Amino acid sequence: MDSAVDKLSILQESVNAFFIKFFDGMYPEKVDRDPDLVKLKRIGALNQFKGIDKDYSDVDIKMDITKAFTNIIEHGDGVAMLQEENVPFEESIERLVLEELTNTENGYGYDFNDDMEY
Repeated sequence: MDSAVDKLSILQESVNAFFIKFFDGMYPEKVDRDPDLVKLKRIGALNQFKGIDKDYSDVDIKMDITKAFTNIIEHGDGVAMLQEENVPFEESIERLVLEELTNTENGYGYDFNDDMEY
């Protein structure tokens, strides 16, 4: 049985990989990035968003990603989902996390960069 430390390590690796892939997180300076996902600015108290929130920190983005992964893991097959290999994207946990983050009803406030108007 995997220990809690092992499970946490697997989750952290998954979050970091997701951040690098979808937020161009391999670049330390945000000006060098061309992310696939962007954080939007919240309008009021409702789950309404408009424009890119350039002040939202990397730590906050990683926390949102962690929450999305954790929610999916809790309602799915557990940490084993993170260890699956050669899974088609349509069936992957990455797709589920993308859906979780971009669904406005969940309140995360992310959208695909290509969909944004500047």
